[in-house]
Amino acid sequence: MGARRTETFRRATHSAADSRSPLGIDPPLDVGSPRRYGGTAEHGEHLVGQGSRLARGASASPVTLLRRNPSGEERAVATQPATRARDPGYPSLVRTIEIARDDAGQRVDRFLRKYLASATLGHVFKLLRTKQVRVNGRRARPEQRLVEGDEVEFRLPDERLSEMAQKRAGARSAPATRSLEALSILHRDEHVLAVDKPPMLLVQAGERPDEPTLDRLVLDLVGEGEALTFRPSLAHRLDRGTSGVVLLGLSAPGLRGLTAAFRERRVTKRYLALVHGRPKESAFRVDLPLQRTDTEDRRGARVRVSHGPDAQSASTEMRVVATSPDGQLTLIEARPMTGRTHQIRVHLRASGLPIVGDPAYGDPERVRQIRGSAGLWRTFLHAWRIELVHPVSGEPLVVESPLPSDLRRTLQMAEIAFEPGAER
Repeated sequence: MGARRTETFRRATHSAADSRSPLGIDPPLDVGSPRRYGGTAEHGEHLVGQGSRLARGASASPVTLLRRNPSGEERAVATQPATRARDPGYPSLVRTIEIARDDAGQRVDRFLRKYLASATLGHVFKLLRTKQVRVNGRRARPEQRLVEGDEVEFRLPDERLSEMAQKRAGARSAPATRSLEALSILHRDEHVLAVDKPPMLLVQAGERPDEPTLDRLVLDLVGEGEALTFRPSLAHRLDRGTSGVVLLGLSAPGLRGLTAAFRERRVTKRYLALVHGRPKESAFRVDLPLQRTDTEDRRGARVRVSHGPDAQSASTEMRVVATSPDGQLTLIEARPMTGRTHQIRVHLRASGLPIVGDPAYGDPERVRQIRGSAGLWRTFLHAWRIELVHPVSGEPLVVESPLPSDLRRTLQMAEIAFEPGAER
């Protein structure tokens, strides 16, 4: 995805007076080679291996590890090729990371907290406080923003490196157990991915960690990329029973731009909902504040209309698309102006127009009837269209999702002719 991962290692160096490092690491060995730079044998001026500032661009000549005794005599203890970037046998290493595109833009402390996944917050700030982290050779400040090409350097003991690698690998390798064939790609470029979420698929992990989720399926499909602290992520969510367009950021600039667009309400989302009843007007707007409850009621509802101090403002624009010949069912296009949980479902229920098949906010008897007659086992709500400005290119981006087969079948039963996109 355009990101380049660069991690290089060299031996940590200390003055002869140091007995232990600030992190409690034994004094390291000097690193030298048959060819000394400038003819000097001082601490820190030996060849330290491919990727360091001294050895960058050097040939693959052997690197000799030397031990110096108190009298100043040196003894070779090991030899390895200069092309070897790391040796897990070292008691301590200085890790140098070149910041790639998808790791740039974040604070130093946040970058370290993500990169050192197994380290405690206190350990991360100890590294910063004891001046063990440098950016481009200078002491790093926690609030300092990283830019592409920066070199971040910090010291870690071996056991920390091993633990960190295991934690990061484990945290990013949760398998998806659902077939990738269930995932349809609606749009893809270097920064943005739009997928067609099937019904009853969670977008993120819930109470059951082994349950397949949309974000895991996407990672299986596109991979995690080369960035150290970034992976493709969701920009917004849909309920389990809702199908349709979901946007994800494939790059850090893409994800930041998408989340900002949703937060600032610069994304137009259009949903299709089949409701019981017929509204008096062909277009109307619902402005009712909503509040989440601590517990679900007997039908699973978690949101209600409220004018209390903890309620949040919510607004939805509605438009009648089509009505069944008997006037009992109406297909409505809903455009939420805010992004509250279950907003469309609660607003339609409050308007006397419960969504067909909604087990939480609909009529239980009607839900049972629609399951028996049309075989619809979920809420008739489909995120069929998203319009926004591309977060990186600045070009208009419109993504549409066709109606799934269960919703088409329900419309046919209601004798409502409408298809928002091509057949699947």
